[in-house]
Amino acid sequence: MNIQSKMIFILAVSAFLLALAGFFIVYQLSRVSAPLEMSIPRNIESLNDAIYLDNLAQSIKYYDEVLTQSARNYAFTADKQWENRYRSVEPELDRIINEAVSKGDNTEKVFFSTVEKANLELVQLEYESIDFVNEGRSAEAVQILESKEYWDNKAIYKQGLDAYITARGTAYTIESDLARKTLALANTQEEKSEVLLAQTTQVLLIVIPAAIVTMIIVGLHLLSIIINPMKRLAYAATELAKGNYDTSLGTARKDETGVMALAFDKMRTKLEEKEKMKEEFLSIAAHELRTPLQPILFCADSALAGDMNHKEALQVILNQANRLRKLSSDILDVTKLESGTLMYNMEKVRINEMITKVLAEIAVDKANISIASNLHCTEGLDVVLDVGRITQVLTNIISNAIKYTQEGIITLSTEVDHGTKEVRVIVKDNGRGISSEIMPKLFNKFATTSNMEGISHGTGLGLYLSAKIIEGHKGRIGAENNKNGRGATFWLALPLL
Repeated sequence: MNIQSKMIFILAVSAFLLALAGFFIVYQLSRVSAPLEMSIPRNIESLNDAIYLDNLAQSIKYYDEVLTQSARNYAFTADKQWENRYRSVEPELDRIINEAVSKGDNTEKVFFSTVEKANLELVQLEYESIDFVNEGRSAEAVQILESKEYWDNKAIYKQGLDAYITARGTAYTIESDLARKTLALANTQEEKSEVLLAQTTQVLLIVIPAAIVTMIIVGLHLLSIIINPMKRLAYAATELAKGNYDTSLGTARKDETGVMALAFDKMRTKLEEKEKMKEEFLSIAAHELRTPLQPILFCADSALAGDMNHKEALQVILNQANRLRKLSSDILDVTKLESGTLMYNMEKVRINEMITKVLAEIAVDKANISIASNLHCTEGLDVVLDVGRITQVLTNIISNAIKYTQEGIITLSTEVDHGTKEVRVIVKDNGRGISSEIMPKLFNKFATTSNMEGISHGTGLGLYLSAKIIEGHKGRIGAENNKNGRGATFWLALPLL
């Protein structure tokens, strides 16, 4: 499991534990809050409504007695304080009765509506008696207050209140029951809340520390598997900067640090290879530069001293200068290839004619070697290529064949492969062949056969350039030793037009 997967897994487990704890807490709180939010508030509201109506009934009874007493006292004494008291209390009684009618249930509305109707009749009669007293007719005022109509309404008034009180007797028992139940429910919920709180606390004391400890342990583990490889990487990078290529990070781990270590080791190997190639190239280049310089200096000194014919000396100097020019040209071409600036001047040519010109320009300086051509391409066959670059490739391959052949014939032939739609140019020699050491890296940069005695092995750039040029023409190039054990065969294939 890689580091990313481990971190995701740990976060998922921690989140699950915390979510589980949160769900448990919410569930426990819902068990406590449901009665608190529904049953108990409804019961308390019912009790409050009943108590409020009882208070209204008591107020109606009280204010009714105040009004009755005030009206009678005013009728007998004509004392204005009783009239004033009546007129101040009467609107309050009317308001209380109206409120009782609006607050009560259907049964209670009937009781209070009866009281309201009787009250209206009584108030009208009592105001008439007050008016008679104000006119000096107190006897008539007393008659109204003692009349049958007055006392009938008083009876209706009283019956309504008595009916309410009787009904409230039964309701009171129910409400008392409700009050006791509410109190018991509240007590039960309090006890249950304490239990649930204790359980919740226990769960939290287990889950949260477990999640924290898990995250800490995994965090420390992740730090160790990240920091330690980072330290090793820093050390290896420091050693690499010093030129020490022996420090390897290893690839035992399969996570990101293992991938990083593998990438670093690959980079280290590549840098080591490049460093070796650079050192080898510098050694080869130094040798290749010294090799032509020595005869140039020798011939120049000999010619000046009169020990050597000037024409012979100039010919040697010219040959060695051409050798230096080829070396500098190869290095420049490699630079262009690797920077992507090598350009091709593509044109349509007849392959047989081009090969014939190449052969004519190659001088064979070994008397016991000859070059034979066997051109089987259809006359007039056209191929699109860069003449200069393909000439460079053919010259390099043929020159190598000449270099590594002591005696015999070098054969150059062409053939058309209609299946792959390619023209193949084949150069076959009967020299020493290609060593098993060099064969796998034959077309790599700086690949040379330094173990061959008596042969200048060159910089190892010629075949590398040849392969890259052929690739630039979307062609193919290859080599193999001949089956008879003598010599090697190089071939290149170019797409037909």
